[in-house]
Amino acid sequence: MIIETEIDWPAKLKELRYLENLKQEALAAILGYSQGAVSQWERGVRPPPLEIQDWLRKKLQASPSNRLRRSLERTIQTTNGCAGLFAIRDDRPVLADASPRSWTDFRIFTRDDIGEFIGDKAGEETAAVHRRLARHGMFKGEIESVRSFHASRRNGVEAQGLMHYVPFRTNHKDWMVIAQHEPMTRPDFEARYGTGDTFGMEVSAW
Repeated sequence: MIIETEIDWPAKLKELRYLENLKQEALAAILGYSQGAVSQWERGVRPPPLEIQDWLRKKLQASPSNRLRRSLERTIQTTNGCAGLFAIRDDRPVLADASPRSWTDFRIFTRDDIGEFIGDKAGEETAAVHRRLARHGMFKGEIESVRSFHASRRNGVEAQGLMHYVPFRTNHKDWMVIAQHEPMTRPDFEARYGTGDTFGMEVSAW
């Protein structure tokens, strides 16, 4: 489930123009408004009229970015393993959804955490990994994927093992990350992948 927030019309207009490769003048002609009106909407001077808002909703619901988000949600909801879907807000991961087995087997997060910053909810080790991912550019799409070993801990529950992170670009500025968890001990991880650094982290660049 993706958490709905108040619609940012300036961002949505820019997203649509990006997806459709339209200049302001071209979008204005399609909508039957002046380029100045579109410019005001994009600058947040005034919101688009209600009929334009309805039109934008319908266009963006059918856009590649929305189809991708829905596809990512379905992937998470139907996977047999433990996986989480993270949205990126202010360069920090926010839990957007998790697979059914994550709630019963991984047990670090609860449904109450959906829409919340991860922060140190899963323990300092996981928070340290996320800080490193941010430095590597994971949450800005600067790398293709990351494999890591770390333990998540919360309220006396521990889940350790292999974590595989893959980012997906959902529009011209936003990214989401799928994180898949495979239960594994550190000796098993090192036997399969080698010792590496503290978190056994391997970054795959584009």
